Amino acid sequence: MPFANRLIQEKSPYLLQHAHNPVDWYSWSEEAFAKAQEENKLIFLSIGYATCHWCHVMEKESFEDESTATILNGNFVCIKVDREERPDVDKIYMDAIHAMNQQGGWPLNLFLTPELKPLTGGTYFPPERRYGMKSFKEVLQTVIGFWRDRKDEMLKAADELSKYLVEMDLSSNKDSNLPSGDSFTKCFQLFESYFDLEYFGFKTNNQNKFPPSMGISYLLTYYKWTKDPKALEIAENTLVAMKRGGVYDQLGGGICRYSTDHEWLVPHFEKMLYDNSLFLLANMEAWQLTHKEYYKEVALDIIQYVERDLRTEEGGISCAEDADSEGVEGKFYVWDYQELKSILEDDLEDIAKFWNITEKGNFEHKNIFHETIPKDRNEIITELGGIGSLERLKAAKEKLMKVRSQRLRPLRDDKILMSWNCLYIQALVTAGAAFSDQKLIELAEKTFSFLKDNLTEDQKIFRRYREKEKKYNGTLADYSEYGLSAMKLFQVTQNSDYVKIALDVANTILNKFSSEFGPFYETEVGQKDLIRRSVDGYDGVEPSGNSATARFFLSLIGIGQMTDKLSQAVEGIFSHFQNELSNQGISFPHMLKSYLQYKELSEEWVINIQNESKEEIEKIKILLHQNFLPGVHYVLNNKQIYETSQDLLPILTGRKPKDKLEIYFCKNRVCELPSNSIEDLRNRI
Repeated sequence: MPFANRLIQEKSPYLLQHAHNPVDWYSWSEEAFAKAQEENKLIFLSIGYATCHWCHVMEKESFEDESTATILNGNFVCIKVDREERPDVDKIYMDAIHAMNQQGGWPLNLFLTPELKPLTGGTYFPPERRYGMKSFKEVLQTVIGFWRDRKDEMLKAADELSKYLVEMDLSSNKDSNLPSGDSFTKCFQLFESYFDLEYFGFKTNNQNKFPPSMGISYLLTYYKWTKDPKALEIAENTLVAMKRGGVYDQLGGGICRYSTDHEWLVPHFEKMLYDNSLFLLANMEAWQLTHKEYYKEVALDIIQYVERDLRTEEGGISCAEDADSEGVEGKFYVWDYQELKSILEDDLEDIAKFWNITEKGNFEHKNIFHETIPKDRNEIITELGGIGSLERLKAAKEKLMKVRSQRLRPLRDDKILMSWNCLYIQALVTAGAAFSDQKLIELAEKTFSFLKDNLTEDQKIFRRYREKEKKYNGTLADYSEYGLSAMKLFQVTQNSDYVKIALDVANTILNKFSSEFGPFYETEVGQKDLIRRSVDGYDGVEPSGNSATARFFLSLIGIGQMTDKLSQAVEGIFSHFQNELSNQGISFPHMLKSYLQYKELSEEWVINIQNESKEEIEKIKILLHQNFLPGVHYVLNNKQIYETSQDLLPILTGRKPKDKLEIYFCKNRVCELPSNSIEDLRNRI
């Protein structure tokens, strides 16, 4: 196949973007590795993703340039990797960049030996010297010269770095103790110290602000445990600030990847499924705690966005939408003042006050819509004329959406990833149950069925689906999030078939991902195209595989399944990361939230509801679903479930439903005498 068309056979939108570059790209494959070894050439590895702005920039500047391509093709075997399809590959070489004391990011560009061992690299390289950086061609010539003249030194350095990468997980945290009891408060204090009192969210040395949805979920759980009002205040202020900022699409819904400033004003305009799923869940948990209508509005707005713009015709949810359209970042989302005046006419004056629209603009002479974050939203509405202003705002949104829909949309990366879809399922089920909205639960079940039919085969899970093709071994996160989605659906539907699926997944994880030192590997045993099996607990853009596994196993322990084996596995995870959880919890919020649930909030409830009326059963479900109950695992039990599902639900043993309501409250496998009162359940909640 001619090299210019080599990637056309791939399904990844990112690889397809590069299919017609003059660079002789290979995918991550044995074909590429064999070529490098046969010709004794270095590998140039470039990792990115379809909606990555600086990946687009480097492609236009360098990978579409014939002279640069000539250097690459003559001296390297060039490999393109979609980091979203192969997070295992990305993890290894991102760790390598960090080991070189460089800041990571995408595009991630590395030079490897023919045996895949990293030598050197970086992220974005400019075509000419700028930003205090050498040009990409200069970097290439330097590497070529070293490989020609100092190969032995390079190979030795690559061996040492690879050895370090292989041993880094094995050598950490040999202390097998569980994290200390003060880990939870220390983490809260870290969040408090980084809290931005002016614009909310958390300040770091980085100018950008990323949506800290997992951190907010931790703070809400911490509040549930301690009743510390400061934790709730920080969480709520941050949720509201993100929704009201330019980082949130005020017209179409959905949160962007991050804000390029501390004010939440100017976003990097790409939208990712995982960000919106985690933000949806955080808003749902805030609603369950406070029952403020505002969080329900936000949750439904996010769901509307995902269902409208990301769901595919086949039934899965697409990964992301690009920041760029017509080659310009944000063009789809920003507005010229005169254009707004022609559309909204006399309504513009009040709409401009609400969304801070000016003739001057706030982004390259155009307007990013946002509300004034520090000001109380109700005050703004009152100033504009109360409820009437909301009706005008709604009408204005409809007009503007109609105009915006005629614009050229950003690229949609329509590949479907297992773990990302599962994050959405879990948030969607939470919303459907909390709002007693059966349609939302059915959408979650529809999505789960799509994953089951298209990304699983016997006991095996695949990571990516696109255009009828399932590909790549599932990662630890893919397995655990799929199992957790099944358990979430079971809790709401009481369909024990979901438990069967979850048990199969748990056994696969134990058989294929276990390590000999506590936590779980990110990749299954026997995978041969990697120089190491990574272990990760860092909750970056999504929950780590070990965080998700801990949470998944806790859900099975909560129904009495494999309690000793799974408890040992969960404690193995928490013990391995005990130093991080004790001292750096702000970077491990999802795992620390699971540990808090395990250590302090874990309860198991069985509610026998044999002869209760539909109205009484609905009251019970409302209590369970509309309140934030982290750590609580419950089963609604009747005679049919008891007789058919005891092997799947050991927690039901000896709890045959009688002719009256019975509620068993258990903690640490010790149960109180059963209660016969819904009021007791309400008080317990």
